[in-house]
Amino acid sequence: MDALDKYNHTLLEEFCRTFEVSTINPIKRIAVIDTGVDRMNPYFISKKICFAGASSDSAWHGTSIVGMVGMSLDENFSVEVFDAFDDYRVDACKVIELARTAILSGNQLILIAMNGLIDTRTLQGRDIHRRWESVERLAEQRGVKIVVSAGNNGINLNKIGQFELLPAMLDSVLTVGAGTAKSPERYSNRGGSINLYAPGGSQKAPLVTTRNRLFAGQYSDEMVLRMPNQYIRMFGTSLSAGIVAGLIAKYSNL
Repeated sequence: MDALDKYNHTLLEEFCRTFEVSTINPIKRIAVIDTGVDRMNPYFISKKICFAGASSDSAWHGTSIVGMVGMSLDENFSVEVFDAFDDYRVDACKVIELARTAILSGNQLILIAMNGLIDTRTLQGRDIHRRWESVERLAEQRGVKIVVSAGNNGINLNKIGQFELLPAMLDSVLTVGAGTAKSPERYSNRGGSINLYAPGGSQKAPLVTTRNRLFAGQYSDEMVLRMPNQYIRMFGTSLSAGIVAGLIAKYSNL
């Protein structure tokens, strides 16, 4: 059991014990589209995971998500990290193009822990929807599984009218919420687009994950108090999706 397993054992034990994945080809190459990763975090060095792509984290979110994936991985896996953060914001079109690139470069599983809300009444909204559908088709043709976080808006995605949260509401992706189907975490989005719920932690019982040690901003005391400098406390559907992506990769090789 590695360091993050030990920290999160109580919250994850039951879910990991009962987790099942349908028969798929063994996954060795994983892409994470986020804000990058602090590859030199001692946790990742100890895991000996083979990284490609972004070598630093332009914020902090990506490093924390890769930590959740990394719990299930070892040196036999390759993780290609894409930085979708541009001038302190996420551009939906950039995420779409990075997803396409990740598929074409041979990754077998793609984790996307960021979404954008589009208005399907507008030309721009319809264009973004069409572009995501094109990525969906390409992924299906290449046999690539896409795992997406549900988002932390605390809303029912069945009740947002003409709006769509993408890529979470795409038909063929695996969208992961936080909590359980009977009892989602209050912050987690819910509704028919959510395919699976997994532990995401909460403010009272957060998960522990990896920290970008070079983050120029300031972590809150709740995130870092009495934590080794490579770890932070967090909660959210991004962590839930990271846990699921890692387990899919792990169990595909059993």
